[in-house]
Amino acid sequence: MKRCGARIEFYDEIEAARQAALANAEQAGATFVSAYANLQMIAGGGTVGLEVLNEWIDTEVILVGIGGGGLASGIATVAKAINPAIEIWAVQSEASPTFIRWKEAGEPVNVHLAESIAEGISGFIEPSTETWPIVRDHIDRILPVSESEIRKAIFWMLDHHQQVVEPSGVAAVAGGIRYAGELAGRRTAVVVTGGNISGDRYRSLTLPPNLYPT
Repeated sequence: MKRCGARIEFYDEIEAARQAALANAEQAGATFVSAYANLQMIAGGGTVGLEVLNEWIDTEVILVGIGGGGLASGIATVAKAINPAIEIWAVQSEASPTFIRWKEAGEPVNVHLAESIAEGISGFIEPSTETWPIVRDHIDRILPVSESEIRKAIFWMLDHHQQVVEPSGVAAVAGGIRYAGELAGRRTAVVVTGGNISGDRYRSLTLPPNLYPT
């Protein structure tokens, strides 16, 4: 295997970045590691399920954001191995509802994708991904949330927990708020991931323009 030189390239779209990474890996003789379509990544995500149940063995529902499905698949695999009765609810942006549509159809289908503020859980998903059979068989529900609900959840996390969370990391919180009625009385764990957001972008998502600092 050849060693790749250090180089950082920036792209406007995640799929463009993925294709460039695949091409560069092939050219360099390197190994491309998908963020989700990879059994080791799925296994790593499973440790979050272990953490949840180690802290709260009586959990009835786990809410987790889903993009390519690596984290959600890992959590579902581990949690259901420990407690088959536990329910895994994955939350996806309405703008990029790939797994929602695949789950409805029972197979991968073409899905219209729109731009989302939650880039980390948006974009094209390979139909051959290792995560699809796990999502299909072990995730109980895949629920949509709107862009405005994701924005509100970002602010809710700051207001109630003093945590700065990026849009992709707060999807499960948005789901917990939207579907609170269905979750009432159930012991529910909500997985929050990621604070990778700049101050300027955070302010643009949570404050009206007339309140931006100058």
